Amino acid sequence: MKVSRNSPCPCGSGKKYKKCCLLKSKEEREKAEVTAELIDRFIDKVYEMTQTEKVKNEKLHNKMKNIMIYHDGLNPKRLIRDYLAVIDYMLEYAEKHDIHSFEELDECFIIGYSFDDVINDFEIDISNIEVSNEDLIRINDYMDRIIANFDLEDNDKENILRCKANNLFRIGNDTEGEKIILDWIRDFSKINLTI
Repeated sequence: MKVSRNSPCPCGSGKKYKKCCLLKSKEEREKAEVTAELIDRFIDKVYEMTQTEKVKNEKLHNKMKNIMIYHDGLNPKRLIRDYLAVIDYMLEYAEKHDIHSFEELDECFIIGYSFDDVINDFEIDISNIEVSNEDLIRINDYMDRIIANFDLEDNDKENILRCKANNLFRIGNDTEGEKIILDWIRDFSKINLTI
């Protein structure tokens, strides 16, 4: 298996090959390549074993699979683009089929990943990379669509609002970010006081 210098390193470190295993001995490189190949085959096998139904969008399933495996080595722009393509498709599917919960959407087996997991992983990944203000605003637009289209559990809504607020803080819009957090605390307190 030939690996180009700028490809993610097959050892799984998330570094580029030229900054990782290229520098190691030939024996170590061969061992890393065999290990990476075995891991890829194992992931494919587990996926095949858990597949009960064909995913509706194989292209987006593969994007998510690549994100899950190589997210540390992906270009931040590509990472955001791929996540947003998956989220956009799932939102459009939910809107088209009048779906209002993550559970209902997951039952449709669109890409083979839970929508909740996609959103949570996306939030974590974007908090760890450099993101342009323009992309942060686009991400918040998607978070608004999720809030508008789904009947969210409290923890899901909290995660999405926290992500929105964090994005606003990163842009420098502290006032709006604080407002989102304070509104959520006030609303959550009302919910818990009525229980």
